[in-house]
Amino acid sequence: MNTDLPLFTEKSKRLYDVFLSHHSSDKQQVEKLAVRLEDEARLKPFLDKWHLTPGAPWQEELEDALDRSATCAVFLGANGLGAWENEEMRSALDDRVRNKGFRIIPVLLPQADTKDPKTLPRFLRRLTWVDFRAGLDDNEAFQRLVAGIRGVAPGRRPADSNSVVTPPRGYREIFSSIFVRKQEKRGELWKVALPAVLALLLSAPFINAVIPRYKLLIKSPDFRKEGVYEAPAGMVHIKWVITKERWFRETDVDNIVANLTISKSNGETEAIFQHLPGEARTRLKPGKYEVRIDAVAYQRTETIALQITTSPQSAATETEILTGTIRETTDEGIQGAQVTIDEMPRMTPVETSTDGNFTIIDIPKPHGESVRIRVTKEGYRTHTEDVVLGRTPPRIKLRRVR
Repeated sequence: MNTDLPLFTEKSKRLYDVFLSHHSSDKQQVEKLAVRLEDEARLKPFLDKWHLTPGAPWQEELEDALDRSATCAVFLGANGLGAWENEEMRSALDDRVRNKGFRIIPVLLPQADTKDPKTLPRFLRRLTWVDFRAGLDDNEAFQRLVAGIRGVAPGRRPADSNSVVTPPRGYREIFSSIFVRKQEKRGELWKVALPAVLALLLSAPFINAVIPRYKLLIKSPDFRKEGVYEAPAGMVHIKWVITKERWFRETDVDNIVANLTISKSNGETEAIFQHLPGEARTRLKPGKYEVRIDAVAYQRTETIALQITTSPQSAATETEILTGTIRETTDEGIQGAQVTIDEMPRMTPVETSTDGNFTIIDIPKPHGESVRIRVTKEGYRTHTEDVVLGRTPPRIKLRRVR
């Protein structure tokens, strides 16, 4: 059989043998493998650096290339999945559900950590991966990648390359052994029954039902297209919730606090917010961003791709929002502190929550300008401070009056 023949006929409309989905930090390694796939295996990979047309809408071109590829190789390096690579992976998984002939190949690059969930998401764990952690020159891994793209088995490997792991016995086999040994003494039955009961109690369905599982869900921005959230330029509202699943019931968790980091497409940090109670408002200009939400107390993190589009809103009508936190010198939140802005003499004071957080809306100043905030609380010294709107939220510590 000639394995160098094209995988698809002209009728199938497939232009590429494989779509190479990767994190931007892994581009150099992925390009080396793309060169080998072309030169050594005579395959046609799609690599954004090679095939995206300058001046054309890049997102539509990526969608078209994925639709016209026979397989998708998802490369996972030290930094795991990027926000845009994550959307490509999920789109490919959706194609696989509708077309069983479409293959997704997880590819581990050097320094990839399979124990880290962000490196190898659970949606990819059930798929057979290709392992380049020993180096990009690993010929056996390269042949396995080529075989996966062509949809054929890689063939026999050296005897010492991998040991065969015997799968664990299922519940049916365990309980069968109980009844096979009926003729033995009843006093010996517990030796077989006890492991079976323990296996049942330690099974994944039972543990998932007993132990609460928390999920971090994005509620705003509302508009989402092809996995990318979109919002108009100006004041952007980002909102999230934590849900708890236990005994097959799902409920919302109250009083969640998370940290928020907004980065530009070039990796530059735009804004950092800490200890926010489920939502944040910030002003963003048109462009591409990554938004990372860390609910530290629940060990849940979500990173989304955010596209900010041009807004018709005029600068003359812009208002700003200020969030922050008021704390003791011991770093405990102060409830009931009153926060005002000197530039808004008629404003009603805003009181801090139980965690010491506050939010002031409709500040008649644009993004980037400074205002003076004043914090008062009985038993504490009055505190004033100048802050820049749209920057890192202030964390103010009040001192008690002795």
